[in-house]
Amino acid sequence: MLFMVIEHFKNGDPKPVGERFQRSGRMLPEGVVYHASWVDAQNARCFQIMEASDRESLNPWIAFWQDLVDFEVIPVQTSADFWKRLQDLPHGAAACGGQRSQPLAAFRVHIRAAGNQQLRYAGLIEIDRAA
Repeated sequence: MLFMVIEHFKNGDPKPVGERFQRSGRMLPEGVVYHASWVDAQNARCFQIMEASDRESLNPWIAFWQDLVDFEVIPVQTSADFWKRLQDLPHGAAACGGQRSQPLAAFRVHIRAAGNQQLRYAGLIEIDRAA
């Protein structure tokens, strides 16, 4: 499985993460594969693509870094895999495998909640063209 791991540097400071990485390396447990990473323009977050057999396999790695980083772990798939899977479904079927009579549209919403916390939602909605 592929995972998008978003590391939020505590106190917005990437320096302690870089120092530990220079001393100890990535510290990945067996069976976890690092693919690539990017840091945002504010140097406050790192986005990584990791591969593991399941989400729980990432826990030892997260434990090594959680004093310096807050983590979001999101299961993802490549666009090619997504479209192939969608193409393999019967016409009108949802990506989750259920039968749908109406077309579907993807959505993503970002909401700022109390305390400036960001909430993120994504999913599929059914479009009722008769309405």
